[in-house]
Amino acid sequence: YQVSSENPLLLLVGLCVQQAVITLEVNPDCENLSGNANLVHLRAAGPHDTLHYVWSTYGVPTLLIIHSLSNESKLVVNWTSGCKFPSNQTSEAIKVHPQKDVDISMAFVLTKARNILLFEFDDAKTTGNLNNATTVFPPYLLEDFVWDDVSHTVNRSTHTATFHGHNKTDPGHLLQNASVTITVSLPYGRDPSLPHLLHNGNCSQFEVRISGFIPRGNYTRFALEFMLFSQGSNYSFEVKKSIDDEYTPTIFEVLSAILRNEDSQTYLQWKPVSYNKLSKNREASMPCKYYGGSSPGPKQEPNRTIAHFFYQGVPNGVQAFNISFGTGKEDFYNVTRFISWTALVGLGDPPLESISKLMFVLIFLCLGLPFLLVLLSIVLALKHRQQRHGYIPIGETH
Repeated sequence: YQVSSENPLLLLVGLCVQQAVITLEVNPDCENLSGNANLVHLRAAGPHDTLHYVWSTYGVPTLLIIHSLSNESKLVVNWTSGCKFPSNQTSEAIKVHPQKDVDISMAFVLTKARNILLFEFDDAKTTGNLNNATTVFPPYLLEDFVWDDVSHTVNRSTHTATFHGHNKTDPGHLLQNASVTITVSLPYGRDPSLPHLLHNGNCSQFEVRISGFIPRGNYTRFALEFMLFSQGSNYSFEVKKSIDDEYTPTIFEVLSAILRNEDSQTYLQWKPVSYNKLSKNREASMPCKYYGGSSPGPKQEPNRTIAHFFYQGVPNGVQAFNISFGTGKEDFYNVTRFISWTALVGLGDPPLESISKLMFVLIFLCLGLPFLLVLLSIVLALKHRQQRHGYIPIGETH
């Protein structure tokens, strides 16, 4: 999917699975759609268990990841008339059968406050910090966007689908071309595009693209809000450092926001880099800043999501956080009017980056090869010395 001037805000999402039978369905068991469910279910069945990935733009763009210990488990959606979700948020509108085999689950929600999609702030001080903003403009709201029928974009052979949202109310014409697009797919391994995140079989990748918005300040930056829902209530933030930047030049860290308890662990993982051009490269890279996590109060929790239907309310573990993009004078949004940021959401342990083969070769060339040359020089010198001491002049007899 290509970005154009008519697609300012894009979210590209990829689901990671390996050695599994993949099926994709849209609005399962729905025959007469008249609501705004827009639900995509990607089911990855292994020999002994199943992962269910459920994306929906109902209320707030949300991902559910549900792990079942049965490889015959099934997602069940209890629609009301017209394939709408019930008005009662605590009803069991979404569940996985058999329920006794559901092992671990989590939800990722693209907002902390009830209907905020995107923050814009003026950073005249060039701190790159939302908390030090000169001005924070009124946020862009989810209610300003409507979503097209996702069934028209499904590709079952490649296991992809695209959610497309566009602005419906724009009195100031700042959003006249604004749109939100979420593309869902199923890659595995290392993502071929920057920042080349490493995927395992228990995660979902998403890429957020922001473009085409008319900036309301001279030093505009943008920030997003997210929430993690999980049974785990112990929150931690981890930074893994590496000497290897082969896959993401100049970036030597991988960040993870983790919710865990004794039996489960869920995470959000990313590298602290975003891009201000569609053609990602080192020159287009810019830092991104993390804020959080915090436990939001009831008034801050989005109250219309598929997560609420699955958990019948809000689970014990809820963490909210923000990500802002750009820190320097050269990466204000005004320069290119484009931002791209990629992250993973998943169950279990986050993918662990290791030193690449190329880095091992470079380390050997930088450290091992000089050592071998010195060693070789010593051996040759000793050999030469032995040969000299063993010299016998002509005519000399023993």
